[in-house]
Amino acid sequence: MQQLFFLSGLPRSGSQWLGRLLNQNPCIYVPLVSAFIEVLWRQYSIWDDPDWKPDFLGMEDLRSPYLKKVSSLYYSHLTDKPVVIDNRRHWQAVENIEMYIEIFGEKPKIICPVRNIEEIMASFASLFHKNDIEWSTDRIAGNTFDLNYVQLKNTFESKYKDCLLLVDYKDLSTDPISILKKIYEFIGEDFYNHDLNATHPPEMCKKIEKFVGLNGLFNIKSGIKKSESNPNNHFTVDQVNNFAEMNFW
Repeated sequence: MQQLFFLSGLPRSGSQWLGRLLNQNPCIYVPLVSAFIEVLWRQYSIWDDPDWKPDFLGMEDLRSPYLKKVSSLYYSHLTDKPVVIDNRRHWQAVENIEMYIEIFGEKPKIICPVRNIEEIMASFASLFHKNDIEWSTDRIAGNTFDLNYVQLKNTFESKYKDCLLLVDYKDLSTDPISILKKIYEFIGEDFYNHDLNATHPPEMCKKIEKFVGLNGLFNIKSGIKKSESNPNNHFTVDQVNNFAEMNFW
């Protein structure tokens, strides 16, 4: 691994399609899901944990070089591609950006697909309906949506805004080549001609869908097409307007 970037953003905004597409590049590896940030954070935070801090006294200068090696070791078992785009939404949180800066000595580059909130909610509502699950905003609390939204909004409004490349779902679905060129420019890699129709999901997708109880969570049609989930088919006018007011970019 010579370069490390990140894929975060909001759910139901095209990040899985984008990740599979970027994976076509023989120089780029994008995991379907990644536990890397959890591994890194736990290794990073233990140095300041009051219960363990005495064991690390006098070793403060070793934390960054040690965690760099942990990062390389983690991905050396997954890929031999030189460029990794780690796929995890929590990278867009301010505290994780600051952790990255402390370890690697530079700001991270984070690709963040976004989508109008009323459309995200309609997409969730449609997915739940197909799984015979009653729609409720309580069902998207925490990691499903709420935490991702707050983290991205806070970073967008912080001094770390320049770490983010926001990719609007509308632009991604209507002009994917232009978006891909922006992404390659953002990460400083040469453009690669992708096959927009070759985005078949790996077998791991079905295992994750079964675990979370949402069949179709990773369904993507051949080539990216804008979802036809209409917010007005799921919500009242007031609800749609309230969701729309959450769009901050």
